[in-house]
Amino acid sequence: MTFEHLPGLYQPLPDELVIVRHGGDEYVLDVVALTSNYQCIYGRGCQGVTPATGEGLGRHRPADPSVAGCCRVTPSYQLATAEVHQADALQADSPLRVQPFVRDLQPDEAQHHAQIAAGDWYVETQDERGIWDSRHVEVGGNCIFLNTEGPTGKLGCSLHHLALRLGVDPKQTRPMICHVEPAAAFVIADGLDGGGRRVLVTLRPPWFGWFASDGYFCTSDPAAYSASEPVFRRMASEYTTLLGEDVYAAVLPTLDEIWAERGARLKRNWNKPVALGMPAWAKKDPDPAPGDL
Repeated sequence: MTFEHLPGLYQPLPDELVIVRHGGDEYVLDVVALTSNYQCIYGRGCQGVTPATGEGLGRHRPADPSVAGCCRVTPSYQLATAEVHQADALQADSPLRVQPFVRDLQPDEAQHHAQIAAGDWYVETQDERGIWDSRHVEVGGNCIFLNTEGPTGKLGCSLHHLALRLGVDPKQTRPMICHVEPAAAFVIADGLDGGGRRVLVTLRPPWFGWFASDGYFCTSDPAAYSASEPVFRRMASEYTTLLGEDVYAAVLPTLDEIWAERGARLKRNWNKPVALGMPAWAKKDPDPAPGDL
C-alpha cells in the first residue's frame, strides 16, 4: 500500500510505504529506508554530531580517530514520576537498570574507569512536578562512557566493549536511546478506529531529534550506505528494542516478503542516501514564479 500523504511529522512522507496492522495499531513501514544498506560508520568516516565552532548547520569537523560520534551528547533516560522511579527503575531505561553492568566494567574497557568506579557517572534532578531526569555525566564534553584514547585501543562506548566481553546483546548494557539510534518509530496519528495509533517505522532523519540543531548527519551521508545487508536485518536488535519483540516479529514477515519480491530493484539504489522526507516546518512548494502570482 502506497500513501501520497499522511498528516503529521513528514511533509511529504517517503514514496514507498506499507502498512502492517497489529494489536490495534498501524505500523507504516518506510520500505526504502528499511531495505537500504545504511550502517553506523563510527571510526570509519563518522564526523560526529556537533559542528566545529563557527561552522554552519550541516557542516561538520573532519573525521578523527577519537571522534565522539553520537556520544557527544549524554543520554537522558526516560522521565519518570517518583513512584515509577522507585518501583520500576530496574525494568525501565534508567541508570539503575544498567548499574550492574557499570560495576562490571574493567579498567581496560573504560577510559574514565576511576571516576565511574567511584559512582560519579550519572546525575539526577527532580522538578517541581516530581519528575526525574537522569543523565550521564559529561567529561570533556562527551559522555563519560566514551573512550577517545587509551592504551587498549578500545575506542567508542565502553559499555559496548563490555557487552562484547560478556557475549551479550549491547542493548542489555547500554541505554535504549544509545542502542537504537538511528532506528526510528514516530507516532504520526492517534485515535484510529479502536483507539489505536499510526506509527511510521523508518530511519531517523538528520533534522530530527537530539541533534536537529547541530546536524545529525549520518543518515544523509553516502559513506554510511555501505552495508552488505538491508537495515531491517542488520538492525534487527535495534528495531526489536524500539518496537518490542511482538511488534517486530509481526512486521518482519512483511519485510522479508517485500525484500524477496522487490529486493533486486531496491538494491539498485544502495550506496546512496535515502529520502527521509522533510521536516513539518519546511516549505512544501518553491517560491512561485513572478508570472504565477
